[in-house]
Amino acid sequence: MDDDITNQDLTNELKPEGCSELPIRMVYSIGCYHSNMNDAWLDLGTQVVSGATLINFFPTQYGKFVSEWNNGKTYSTSLTNSNTAASRTIVYAYLTVLSFTYSNQGKCSFIPNVLGKTNCAEWFFTGGGPYDLGDNYNSSISGKANVNQSSKKIISGDGSIKKNTILEWEM
Repeated sequence: MDDDITNQDLTNELKPEGCSELPIRMVYSIGCYHSNMNDAWLDLGTQVVSGATLINFFPTQYGKFVSEWNNGKTYSTSLTNSNTAASRTIVYAYLTVLSFTYSNQGKCSFIPNVLGKTNCAEWFFTGGGPYDLGDNYNSSISGKANVNQSSKKIISGDGSIKKNTILEWEM
């Protein structure tokens, strides 16, 4: 119950019975580290999938993705258009407010700056705060840029698919 779901778990639980693949048009994941499961989803029969590279700080982008997808945009375009300044600003504001619970802790001063290129940001995102990017934290860029990199979604499969694209199993 407390273990992470693995690619093997996904394959074992969802493997198609009586057909060569599952008729899944697309998978949009807001889970952290889910780009690691892209290939497993494709092997199961999914046409296109995306997942975050590391920690996904932007689950708030889901609503815009769905709106774009339902309006007939391709998967790739829907994903790109969902990455808005508004969806990122909400998260940056949350992280800024959250950082104040870490005032005068670790490498943070009374007024912590976890979004800048600071020792506080590095400390916060490498084990000092609740989101640990560990060795994936890039100290040559800002905390904000690290949040963006971490959340980057990787697309696998056919990103040109639309909600109404007729697929083989529908013919």
